[in-house]
Amino acid sequence: MRTAYHERLDAMVAQLGTMTRLVASAMSRANNA
Repeated sequence: MRTAYHERLDAMVAQLGTMTRLVASAMSRANNA
């Protein structure tokens, strides 16, 4: 139970990091345009 929770948490954190990078690159691209 505990490991499954941690695995899901790790996946969510990784997904959040990916989304943050996408948003950051999109914002910098918008600023350059």
